[in-house]
Amino acid sequence: MKKIFLLLWFVLLGLFEVQAYQFEKNGIYYDIVNGKAVVVSGDVSYSGDVVIPETVEYDGQHYVVDSIGEWAFNSCSGLMSVKLPEKLRAIGSLAFVDCYGLTSISFPTSLKVIGYGAFQNCDGLTSLSFPEGMTQIGGGAFQRCGRLETLFFPSTMKSIDWGVFCESHENEYGGECTCDSIRRIEVKGIATWFNSNRFTERNHHVAAPYADLYVNGELLTEVVLPDTMTRIRPALFKYVFRTPQQPKPIRNIQV
Repeated sequence: MKKIFLLLWFVLLGLFEVQAYQFEKNGIYYDIVNGKAVVVSGDVSYSGDVVIPETVEYDGQHYVVDSIGEWAFNSCSGLMSVKLPEKLRAIGSLAFVDCYGLTSISFPTSLKVIGYGAFQNCDGLTSLSFPEGMTQIGGGAFQRCGRLETLFFPSTMKSIDWGVFCESHENEYGGECTCDSIRRIEVKGIATWFNSNRFTERNHHVAAPYADLYVNGELLTEVVLPDTMTRIRPALFKYVFRTPQQPKPIRNIQV
């Protein structure tokens, strides 16, 4: 009798298996969480150019698309671009990991959070511009995006955690950093740069060694340090003085 009961139980589990999504609309899969729509993975991998709407209708009600769920676009190698809705607040951990074909994504002004590892291994991305209002990006969110060339940071980003972009490792030639492709970094204020630490975790490799630093759109050529300054982070200006791609060095540092 006990064996029959267990068999029936496993059959019921198979019949009523919990779905990974609640509903599908125009090729996009959703869950409803706390009265908001969350984009999730579904039966078919996302591919091509995906446009996510600001609202979606389900069971007679309209829901704001509030976030991208964890693993939602995981390993969607055919995905090329994503247009995110203006009311989106969060991108979950590992949401776009291993989307090797992704070449374009624009972050809406409403975005506040990018989760851990969200875009790891998206080596088709070449430029990232983070919107005003963002203050923090999850660890390793853009690691191994080996073609990144340009980064734009908003005034609300008070510091740069280079562990978000860079992963240093050993090879036969010594230390190497996976964000060495970065050539241009733009910040709204020099304080953002002073609050960054360019040493990556392993080997103390300097992050983005070939990048030129722009402050409010102008190439940094002069720095005046105040009398009250007592500490400068290690390697803060290493390689900023002159890079192979930009012959103009910082001309003057006053203390």
